[in-house]
Amino acid sequence: KVEFVLPEGSQIGYIRRDQTILDLCEEMGLRPPSECRRGNCLSCSGKLLPESTTSIHTVDEQGDCNVFLCEDARREGFLLTCCS
Repeated sequence: KVEFVLPEGSQIGYIRRDQTILDLCEEMGLRPPSECRRGNCLSCSGKLLPESTTSIHTVDEQGDCNVFLCEDARREGFLLTCCS
């Protein structure tokens, strides 16, 4: 279960194991920013809310796609939705 908190309100979706957060957004009709879909451009970054309990995998076939985020950003809960 994923809750998207947006300026116009919250929406809840259910993510499959073979799906990224970005894929779920698009499936729900949301239009999040994205460009490369590989974790390089950082346009799809999102943030986990502090009260979130989750086990999000941030690894693709080549390894951790969130390497493009600095350590501070990762510590603060940011992730790349195209590969998480």
